[in-house]
Amino acid sequence: METPFLSVMQRDWRWNTYCTEKKSDYENLAAQVTALLAVREAMNFIHIVCDTEKRQEVENFVTSFLAATANPIVIAVFSIFVIGIWAFAQALLDIKHLLNDERVPLMHGEDSWDLGLSKLLDFSSLLSGESEKKERRGFSYTDYLRAFLFTKGLLHQDKINNAMLYCMEKNIRTTVSEKEASFQMKQCLYYLSTDAGIESRHSLYHRGFLDMIGVNPGDSRYRFTLHSDYKYKNLSH
Repeated sequence: METPFLSVMQRDWRWNTYCTEKKSDYENLAAQVTALLAVREAMNFIHIVCDTEKRQEVENFVTSFLAATANPIVIAVFSIFVIGIWAFAQALLDIKHLLNDERVPLMHGEDSWDLGLSKLLDFSSLLSGESEKKERRGFSYTDYLRAFLFTKGLLHQDKINNAMLYCMEKNIRTTVSEKEASFQMKQCLYYLSTDAGIESRHSLYHRGFLDMIGVNPGDSRYRFTLHSDYKYKNLSH
C-alpha cells in the first residue's frame, strides 16, 4: 500500500537532488528536510514573537517557574528559550504534514497552528501518532522545494545543471526500458558534425572523344563537399 509519504518521495526525488546534490535519495531527503526544518522553525519563531497572546502565554509559563527570582532579565532569556523550543516542535509537525502530502503556510495563523504550549510535555506522542488530516492552505512540499531551487539558482546555477545531468544519467542507467548500466553523461554523444567529399564523372560526354578531336576538356569530374550537423533538438519551445 502506497502511503502519502512514499508518494511524495517518488514524485519529488529529483527536486531533492537538484537542491542538495547528494549521491543517494536518503542523503538528499535528509539534507532537504534539515534545511526545511530550519526555515519552518525560523518562521514559527517569528509568528510566536509577533503574536501577543502566545508571547504572553510564554511569559506566564516561565514566570510560574522562576517567580522566586523575579529577575526580568532571567525571565526574558528563558522566555526566548521556550519560544525556540515551541517553534522547533511546531516545525517538526509542519514537516510531518508536508511529508504526508499536506500543505503548510509560510507564516502560520491561528487556524493553522497545531501545538499549544501546554502540549509540549506530551509532544512525542503527538508527533508519533496519527494526525487528523484536514484541509490546509499554504505550500506543499514540492512548493517549498521550488522555492529552495529558485534561491539556489540565483547563486549557483552551475550546481543545478550538474545535478540535472546526474539525474538524467541515473534515469538512463536504472529506469528507462532499455537500461544502460554503464552509461556516463560525460561520454554521451550530443552533437555530430560531418563533411562528405563527393566526386563524380560528367555523364553527358566522353573524354576520349574530345581528346580525339584535339579538345582539352580539362577536369571532367565534379567535386563538391556536403556539410551536415546533427544534434538534439529542443522541443520545449
